[in-house]
Amino acid sequence: MRIPRILTNEKAVRILELLSKTPLTVFQISEMLKMHEQTVYYYIKKLREENLIEILREEKVRGFIEKYYFAIHTNLLKPFKDEKKIDENLKIFFSEFFSTGYFNGYVVVGSPLPHGPFLTSARDLHYAAQLSFILGKLGDINNNIIIKLDTEVKAEKLEKNNLILIGGPVSNMISYEINSRLKIKFSWEKSWYISLNGEKYFDEECCLICKVSNPFDEYKKIIMIAGIRFSGTRGGVFALTNFYKKILKNYKGGDFYCLIKGLDKNGDGIEDDIKILHIE
Repeated sequence: MRIPRILTNEKAVRILELLSKTPLTVFQISEMLKMHEQTVYYYIKKLREENLIEILREEKVRGFIEKYYFAIHTNLLKPFKDEKKIDENLKIFFSEFFSTGYFNGYVVVGSPLPHGPFLTSARDLHYAAQLSFILGKLGDINNNIIIKLDTEVKAEKLEKNNLILIGGPVSNMISYEINSRLKIKFSWEKSWYISLNGEKYFDEECCLICKVSNPFDEYKKIIMIAGIRFSGTRGGVFALTNFYKKILKNYKGGDFYCLIKGLDKNGDGIEDDIKILHIE
């Protein structure tokens, strides 16, 4: 099969890899890859010309039409995949999700529509794509859709599965349902905070990353990445995908709790480093 010339460009390959995991808009791609939107538009145009991506759907947002793109020829990515050795602690952390070599579970994000007791519209959906880069290194997926909205999980009664929850109890209703059973949990006192050993963390950039047994089925696991606000969740996903060697260096299995704070050292408004506040 002919390899399109555009795939000799690293930026084009990164965009195609991202779109092979989940449908995204140009803005979402720009934010996740830290590329200028015009640059993303250019490569989207080139990838479409080669029939490597297509428009999956269009949504009207604030008066504008947002186009969601998705990769349709992911087999061409095989020569470009990273073959570096996978970190052992990372494999252990996600081991229950890949016990058969295929991803066994669901990545659960909050619905973008107002829902739940707080009628919140979640803004975390595209962070699932960032996490998919790590999951893609650990194994393959079967023919099932692995990314679900929290409302879909409840409607389809999928709680008794291995779950990766993105977003806290305000935006993700599955996170809301397990929050009270966590050792480190979210609480409300005029505003939301994370409660830890009598201390209260109100900073919006704080995020709880934890792994526990699924209270709906003790034989399944839940990993939750939950910020006080969406910026904290973004920092948590960034921490688990970019700094997993730092936060998982002593992980050998079992329950895990890590409280981090995202740091913006270069001043561009997006986290580029983390501070570990607590880990156990």
